[in-house]
Amino acid sequence: MAYWILSADFKKWKPELGDSFNKWSDWNKPINYNCFISSKTRLKGNAANLNKNDIVLIHAKRNGIIGIGYISYVPIDKENIQENDYITVEPIMVLENILTIDELTKNNLTTGYQNSFTSCDEAKFNKIIDLASIRSTLNTRLKKLGLNFINSPKPNIISKEKIINFSINQDVFDSLYLPKSIINKIVDLLKRKKNIILQGPPGVGKTYIAKKIAESITDTSNSDFVQFHQNYSYEDFVIGYKPNEKGGFDLIKGKFYLACLEADKMYNTNNKQVNPYVFTIDEINRGNISKIFGELLMLIENNYRGHTISLASNTQFSVPKNLYIIGMMNTADRSLAMIDYALRRRFSFISIPPVFEGIKDDDITSWGSPDSSADETKRVFAHFLNKEKLNTEYGKSLIKVVIDLNREIEDKLGKGFIIGHSYFCNLSIDDNDITKECLRDVIEYDIVPLLEEYWFDDTDMVKKWKETLFAAVQ
Repeated sequence: MAYWILSADFKKWKPELGDSFNKWSDWNKPINYNCFISSKTRLKGNAANLNKNDIVLIHAKRNGIIGIGYISYVPIDKENIQENDYITVEPIMVLENILTIDELTKNNLTTGYQNSFTSCDEAKFNKIIDLASIRSTLNTRLKKLGLNFINSPKPNIISKEKIINFSINQDVFDSLYLPKSIINKIVDLLKRKKNIILQGPPGVGKTYIAKKIAESITDTSNSDFVQFHQNYSYEDFVIGYKPNEKGGFDLIKGKFYLACLEADKMYNTNNKQVNPYVFTIDEINRGNISKIFGELLMLIENNYRGHTISLASNTQFSVPKNLYIIGMMNTADRSLAMIDYALRRRFSFISIPPVFEGIKDDDITSWGSPDSSADETKRVFAHFLNKEKLNTEYGKSLIKVVIDLNREIEDKLGKGFIIGHSYFCNLSIDDNDITKECLRDVIEYDIVPLLEEYWFDDTDMVKKWKETLFAAVQ
């Protein structure tokens, strides 16, 4: 069995198919093609090479792939084809969603087919039917016709290796309140493992860190973002059937599937060096990991990148080598179970501390201007105070109380519940020092509600720390 692409002209089909044929979706009768061109001077391309039961993709001019048929009749004596000999193509199925010329072009599939049968190799044919997500439906129709199944390509490992451009710029170090050693470790782990999770308590800037790293290592167009929740599913993330306006179901590609297609196009260029594609998942521990990832738990693993498998929808799929996943996880969310161990093995976990972790409160006057011998933690903390306009007596006084509060939180609840520095970020107006009133609002409407949740059964503890926090900014 061979595969062909037939260039179809609606105006030429209409006279033969009659009044019931008003649009491509009406194709339900055999169509005959004369073996000679209109001038009768020579055979149409490949007319002598066609065989009965060959599969034909119908490429409609100015539209794209609109359907699939099979050859039901060819001239008996192909070595002596006569002027009136013809080839018959019968319909197998018409696509509910046409594969447009733009889609074919984006996926490096030739679209310039002329008025004849163009040979289509098995790899290209498989790519087209998987792009259309019709393998299962097509095989069902073929079975009814007594024709051969279209087998999925055998799993393979992409052999070609390319250099993936992977570097970060100075802006990342300047904009993140983290020591360079931690930033470099995050980048190194992402480059090696390809999958990392930034974990930490509320307000340490996990999402912002992921955003800045993604912006640094690739163009903003080469990234995507999703947030997991309890109702998020495999169908949303990878692929699945969803109801359409006609009362039926369409096979819809999910966000991660589409991201992998984009990354794959970037990887399969003629360039020896390619850019990374960064896929960010916020609140990764809020979703049902096994349910959402399904068989992708294997494919996202570094050693299985480029490995092609057949999904439950009979769609061929692989995770490209230049796709990198950054997940974020809030360690203070007690409503969630421990993260799936199968996922944990495939990710590296980096704990993100608050900027004031490790800062001693014995001499707060020097916090904003450490001496030259100060370690990197103190220098980053000073940068935070000055950039966020907190280097005032009352600003540092409040931060000192938060440091003390974090010690008690860590002692009573655990390190995953301490308060992060982002509660005090981006509060300055017109680059002026943060006002006491602004900091009181942060205490009243951000920090205290968090403490009330932490110590819902200990109102005295909440009252003590509320009074202590407010006293710092009197």
